[in-house]
Amino acid sequence: MKDLLSSLPFGKDFYLDLASQELIGILDTITTKRNDSTHGGMISDVITRKLVDEMHPYLIKMFEKLIKAYSTVSLIYPLSMKKNNGLYKVKVKQLQSTATPYIEQDIETEIDLDTESLYLFNHVSGMRLKLLPEYVKLIECQTCGNWSIYFFNDIDGGKAHYKCFQTEAHPYVEKPSGLLLSLNNS
Repeated sequence: MKDLLSSLPFGKDFYLDLASQELIGILDTITTKRNDSTHGGMISDVITRKLVDEMHPYLIKMFEKLIKAYSTVSLIYPLSMKKNNGLYKVKVKQLQSTATPYIEQDIETEIDLDTESLYLFNHVSGMRLKLLPEYVKLIECQTCGNWSIYFFNDIDGGKAHYKCFQTEAHPYVEKPSGLLLSLNNS
């Protein structure tokens, strides 16, 4: 397994940080605390504040681990690409936060990028990791016109449903493709 991780972009430490038992334990603790406190119902503001205070140290540890892994990469979305003298000049949207418009910039790379796919990209080394477009998409919302990240949620009746945490009121549905077809047929 470690040989496989060494052959992937960003080196094995990137993936080991993301899949560490410590991080998984922190996520389990946060989930347990949340579930134990709500019992499936509404909770008061006082209990909510107490719960957030209890979870705060765990959340800080979790974000420290995630920042360590992700600090060297950006999430980019290729818009267009031209090749000149063996180099691809790619216009990309760089995703930085949910509250600011995504900036557009040009990058140069020796290897082409698929448009309509998101990538984790290291601007120094040029390494990239393509995210599976069946599971995560950057979509210009037909309702509000905002560009937002949508995550695969489920398949129902031959349709793939996606959820967005930026524009929650604007769901996205499409026909399953790629790996999702095998889920739909099982």
